[in-house]
Amino acid sequence: MKIGHLFWQPTPDMNYSHHQRLSETEELVQMCEQLGFWGVSFGENHFSNYGYSPNPLMLAVGLGRRTERLNIATGVAVLPYWNPIRFAEDAATADLLLNGRLELGVGRGYQQLEFEGFGLPYEERQERFTEALEIVLQAWTRPEIQVEGKYYRVPRAINVLPKPMTKPHPRMYVAAFHEDSLKFAASTDFKVFGVSQPVAGAAKRDHEIYMAERRRLGKDGDFFTVAMNRQVYVVDSSSPAKIEAWTHSAPVDWANESFAIAERAQTEYCVKQGASCDPPTGKVRIDAAYVEANSPIIREQFLKAGVRLAHLLDSTLGK
Repeated sequence: MKIGHLFWQPTPDMNYSHHQRLSETEELVQMCEQLGFWGVSFGENHFSNYGYSPNPLMLAVGLGRRTERLNIATGVAVLPYWNPIRFAEDAATADLLLNGRLELGVGRGYQQLEFEGFGLPYEERQERFTEALEIVLQAWTRPEIQVEGKYYRVPRAINVLPKPMTKPHPRMYVAAFHEDSLKFAASTDFKVFGVSQPVAGAAKRDHEIYMAERRRLGKDGDFFTVAMNRQVYVVDSSSPAKIEAWTHSAPVDWANESFAIAERAQTEYCVKQGASCDPPTGKVRIDAAYVEANSPIIREQFLKAGVRLAHLLDSTLGK
């Protein structure tokens, strides 16, 4: 097991200083180095205070260069949002500046609000991801590339520079949480970032899908990993009273609210089962089938964590 820290800067208080939020992230990254963490990773989020992390490569370089030992990763970069040529250049530059410590996690994305903000059709995300990833890999490993794809064109041969320090390319992993993305991941030999939610049996189910596809393709090896994402509070006290007081403190409430931004006045969520809604700040869609299948487990986990989302699940399911 490897212990790391995933950063995406959730900030429920819209009035909180953006500069202060990123300064705190810098301090925490340096603390991870001091405490012997294996690594840190930076997510990609746009258009809401769910996370101030629009460019994980910039964060990886800017904060990673303040450390010497940590594994520095993107967790993950959403390739459909990027021009693949520019991503290849930026990621290679990041790998060089980090002396080969960069690990690139890439994925197709999952937030419809973000796709609509970029003017991209949500239903094209897997195809766009697959095409972009192929272009990026070619850019790193070929002296020249020319592309005539469905979504991207490079009409004349170009040499994409610089090339990454790590050969043939930076260490890679692919985020995969649904059947089609799991099957795509199985077609590669990249490490797979799978299963981060506390849903019973999910890791076993997803691993079986992944391995079945690899067998179908005649591929050997198993690169599936389970990446469990958990919020943890560390209290320097053996006093039950102090621990109880801490669990009701402002920092914990603030962290919990990062999962309940739907409750914030700045981001009104209108939730309807199987339907979309149009709050003032954007469109939000809930996967009602997923919630319905897993709602007892999800609700139990949320309640155990003290996250006030049970009512959201109830309204989503019409209960």
